[in-house]
Amino acid sequence: MTANLPIPVVLDTNAVLDLFLFRDARLVPLHQAVVQGRLICLTDPGCLTELARVLDYPKLQAWAHRFDAQNAYTALARLVPGEGSPVALPHCRDGDDQRFLELAARGQAAWLISKDKLVLKVRRSAIPLPFEVLHPEEALGRLNTPPSS
Repeated sequence: MTANLPIPVVLDTNAVLDLFLFRDARLVPLHQAVVQGRLICLTDPGCLTELARVLDYPKLQAWAHRFDAQNAYTALARLVPGEGSPVALPHCRDGDDQRFLELAARGQAAWLISKDKLVLKVRRSAIPLPFEVLHPEEALGRLNTPPSS
């Protein structure tokens, strides 16, 4: 079943890179959904700081348009104030990824989109999540699934 549009989502850093920097051909429809406003990306200062740090990695410096990609994402994203989570969340083994779980809960996201194995692993936690954790291709499938009657 497809959620009502627009759908509030959190993209982890790698999902932002795939959609806005690398322009992964398989995920172009997901990028278009963001640009068209069918998906509303939620972010916060901590996530934006991490994105800037990652874009400064030596292996990404060859991508001359990397800051254009960052600016394009930032222009479309909605800034969520605050820190932490209003609800109990499972603990992600990678502390840097915990921020995305907290942002998704605080921003009342429907989906947290990530291909990070440690983030995807929280789906199996005994602690219920107030949002779904989806691989980008799963999110694309959800977006393209016609609503059931």
